[in-house]
Formats: sequence, C-alpha cells, structure tokens
Amino acid sequence: KDATDGVWLEEREEYYKALTESLYLQRRTRLIETLFAWWTDALRASNGVTQRNFPSAKQETAAFADRLSIAEILRRIRCLEELRDHLGRNVHEALAIEVAFLTIFTA
Repeated sequence: KDATDGVWLEEREEYYKALTESLYLQRRTRLIETLFAWWTDALRASNGVTQRNFPSAKQETAAFADRLSIAEILRRIRCLEELRDHLGRNVHEALAIEVAFLTIFTA
C-alpha cells in the first residue's frame, strides 16, 4: 500500500534526501578536522614536540614539516580555517574546496 501512496513516497524521498545531506556534511566536517589534526602534527614536528594526533605517520609528517617553515605551516592552517568558514556560509562549495586545496597543498 505505502509503495503506491504518493504522499508517503514524497515523505520518504525527503527523509532520505535529508539523511544523505546530513551524512555528507558530517563526513566533510570530519575530513576538515582530520586535516587540521594533521597540519597540527606538522606544526608540532617543526617545533620538536613529540606528541602527535597521528603517531603512525610520525616520520612522514616530520619529513614533510622539515621542508616548510613554521610561518608557511601556519599560513596553510589559516587557509584551512578560511575554508571551514567559507563552507559555513553560502558559497559555491566545490570552488571553495578547490581554491583552498590548491592553496594549502601547492608550493
């Protein structure tokens, strides 16, 4: 019966649309927070701090951090903060992510 009820089908469609969007936003937020944690590890490595959010990647993070100055790491963290702020506003998401990633991950 419910499979042919138009109102029920519309309600289910809205439910799954909202659920999908919610899961996407959670995963996007988790990705950005993971990037913050990794860049924090890079900053710690460049300052000689042994504590890490990702201890299994300690050597790789330290090798990467050695190639950048502290000012450069902080600049990239600021770009990540700007991305998070932009995603909280009404901006074109794909463009904001592309610009931020190009700024953060290129020399």
